[in-house]
Amino acid sequence: MVVQNLFTIIPLILVISVNISLFGFVNGYLWSWVSSVIGGILAFLMARYWFQDLLLKHLNPKYQKWTKVENKGFLFVFLGRVFPFAPTSLINIAAGVSAVPLRPFIIGTITGNMIFFFAISLIVKGLWSVQLENNILLILGAVIVILALILWRIRSKRIKRTRGETSEFGG
Repeated sequence: MVVQNLFTIIPLILVISVNISLFGFVNGYLWSWVSSVIGGILAFLMARYWFQDLLLKHLNPKYQKWTKVENKGFLFVFLGRVFPFAPTSLINIAAGVSAVPLRPFIIGTITGNMIFFFAISLIVKGLWSVQLENNILLILGAVIVILALILWRIRSKRIKRTRGETSEFGG
């Protein structure tokens, strides 16, 4: 999974399938998720400290002032993880060479990969086509509720920020 995050050579679904086949559903899912987060962080840090200066030297100055990704770093990473239209390595490198802070990158990677890998793991295990167990439905429901709360909180902060208000929690 670390290599997968550095260089997308093997399709992610294949790697997750192998992990689930070798370690079982829960352990395969957890191994895929944790190792992918670690690999993503390593790729991010390598891009940040080895390639960012090199890229910025050759990048047109008008593109260097683009800060939308920095301001929405978590959302950029989270959506890139949940809706994988780009390879994981590209998301890691793009976030690393941009101005996305490390903390939003890590949180976006953890939550986005958790949801996407769980969906892929269910597909691999064939649980979509059979009767789902109550525990899996409970976990899936909890993930959806947590995701909705996170998105609601981000939206609330954004609305308050545009109005110039502060929240009751001091932020």
